[in-house]
Amino acid sequence: MDYQSVARNPSGYDKQGYQAIPQHTDTTVLVRQPQQPIPDDHLAFAIFVTVCCCLPFGIVGIVMSSRVRSLYAMGDYQGADESSQSAKNWSFAGLVFGFIWIGLAVIIVAVSAASH
Repeated sequence: MDYQSVARNPSGYDKQGYQAIPQHTDTTVLVRQPQQPIPDDHLAFAIFVTVCCCLPFGIVGIVMSSRVRSLYAMGDYQGADESSQSAKNWSFAGLVFGFIWIGLAVIIVAVSAASH
């Protein structure tokens, strides 16, 4: 049954007592913009630095790393990329600082042991 038969029969029922159901032919097309790939969050690197090298720098790296996915999910691709770079930089700084700290500790212990 189509709209014309409904228009001729305002009650909406055909001869057999069934109600006419209008048929819709409208089509909705959703077009999604291509998304940029999600930047690397460097979470594993930040966790490694936190556990093995330098706790403060590693914690900042983890915080920046966690912001990458949330900013990406909100559509802020530039912010996600900046947080990714920041997480990498803080983690790398923590790694370097940790190695320097560990190197100084080894030198101090070696000099102290040699003098006794």
